[in-house]
Amino acid sequence: MLRNARRRWFTLPYSYTNPIERQRASALLYITPIVLLLWAAWVVFTIYTIATADETTPELAPATAVSLGIFPLLLLAIFVLVRRGSLRPASWIFAIFLSIAAVIPVTRGIHTAQIIFPALAIVASGLLLDRPGVWFSLAVTMLGLLVGAGVQTGLTTPPIASPADNISLDLFRGIIVYLMLSFFLLALGGNFQRIIDLILERRDSMGRVARFVTTMSERELSDERTIYQRALVMVRDQLQHTFAQIFLADETGILVQRVRPGLTVLEAELQTNVNVGENSALNDAVRSRQPVQVSTQDSELRRAHLLLTVGYGLEVPIVWGSTLIGVLDVQSGDDPFDNEQIAVLTALAGQIGMLVHNLRTERALRNSLNEQEVILENARDQVRRLRQMQQDTVADTWTEYLTGRGRETLGFDIDGQNGQVSPAQHVPPLLGHALQTGQLEVSQSDGSQVVNVPVTLRGEVLGAMAFTLPPGQVVTERQLEMAQNVADRLALALENKRLFEQTQAQANRERRASEATSLLLTATDVETAIKLAADSFNKALGAVRTRIQLQPEAFNEAPLRSGNNELAASNNGSSGGVEVAPPRRKDEEHLR
Repeated sequence: MLRNARRRWFTLPYSYTNPIERQRASALLYITPIVLLLWAAWVVFTIYTIATADETTPELAPATAVSLGIFPLLLLAIFVLVRRGSLRPASWIFAIFLSIAAVIPVTRGIHTAQIIFPALAIVASGLLLDRPGVWFSLAVTMLGLLVGAGVQTGLTTPPIASPADNISLDLFRGIIVYLMLSFFLLALGGNFQRIIDLILERRDSMGRVARFVTTMSERELSDERTIYQRALVMVRDQLQHTFAQIFLADETGILVQRVRPGLTVLEAELQTNVNVGENSALNDAVRSRQPVQVSTQDSELRRAHLLLTVGYGLEVPIVWGSTLIGVLDVQSGDDPFDNEQIAVLTALAGQIGMLVHNLRTERALRNSLNEQEVILENARDQVRRLRQMQQDTVADTWTEYLTGRGRETLGFDIDGQNGQVSPAQHVPPLLGHALQTGQLEVSQSDGSQVVNVPVTLRGEVLGAMAFTLPPGQVVTERQLEMAQNVADRLALALENKRLFEQTQAQANRERRASEATSLLLTATDVETAIKLAADSFNKALGAVRTRIQLQPEAFNEAPLRSGNNELAASNNGSSGGVEVAPPRRKDEEHLR
């Protein structure tokens, strides 16, 4: 029970981030009760002295009585201020209180042992405050000494008391002064050495964090969980903190996973679907993107993630740029985290954020690259299929075109001397090879050079050209390039000519259809319309006979014959129709 009370009242609820301030605050928490006990002992001793003194002993002075009543209130105010984090006002109140308390006895004269009291105030001010505090205590002490010296100049009557009579009071005063000086020096002394050690320790810690990336292998840097594990091991083993874990956030900034250190350096325990309360300090770090410190003095909801054996926790957000990766949760024993420790852990969180962000970016780019490769390969397949379709279409179109002209191939020879053009009925072997390969070739034939140039359209070989050069003439690359350009333009010209002919044929068909339609609209009865339609089909299609069959319900009249056209119809109750033969031409009559 006593231990719990001491932990409750003498543990700083406020987290002082400066280690020197935390040391001063802890010292004041212990000093104020001790001074209060000494004050109580002083009161008891003073009352006892007055009660046992003879009639010649003076009574307690009114100023002393008032000061004895104010001192406990000041000590209580100092205690409360330190626990609330107001160290500087508390230190000034304590320095003022101690300086005035130490100077009051000196103002009665500087000839007694009480002159050592102001030294206590100066030492305390030097340990608790900066230079202004020391100058204040020194000024109060000098003023008290001047007042005491002035008072002592009026003490001309020799004292009749024996030194042996005041042995108890002098001993009590000396014990109090030296105990207080010793306590001040033990509790607050050594600050400079402590600062130096702290600076060296933090520099070493910052150096370890700076070397965090260089100590990892390429294989470790390629695994996100290994990065977390190495960071947690560093926090525990090298930075000397009790426990550490990492809470990972999703894309919306909600903490959904937790990573704890595993049994070995390359293992980490990953737990998904963690439940982090809305009022937790972890969420405060997520929202503020700043380190948040929590202790056992906070509410249960705010510190629910802390271990039972620790007193303080620090939540450091792992952020890179504007991307929140998670929160680094570091837990320690009885001391809060100071500014240097927060800076070191923040730097470590920055290193983790950089590595994880780069790793995720690299993974995303690799996935995107794979997807782009798949898309590119699909596009290439589509292009290949499209080209193949174009080639097939070109080949089928030109085959149909040549077949419609009644020939499978067309060839011409041009005499270079007179420019006479004559049809060619066969394909030379060298030209046939160029048709098969689709490549420009230069060969020798009967002592002359022959340049075979394929004529290609959209990857399909339509034909080839062969140029026979005089013996001894050198063929240059520019000439070959020009020949290929001529062949390509010939292919385009042939395709344009074919399309033009196709367009003309389509226009003729449309014209004939329009004429037939106009002619049919002039018919006055069904038989005439059928006859005109059959006659139009014969002319448009070049047919020798046309038959039009209608349903019996639509046509039920006698056959009709007119002129040189033969019209035959039947109506047997099941079908009806008209068959028309075009008039024979003179050449057909001659052949018959």
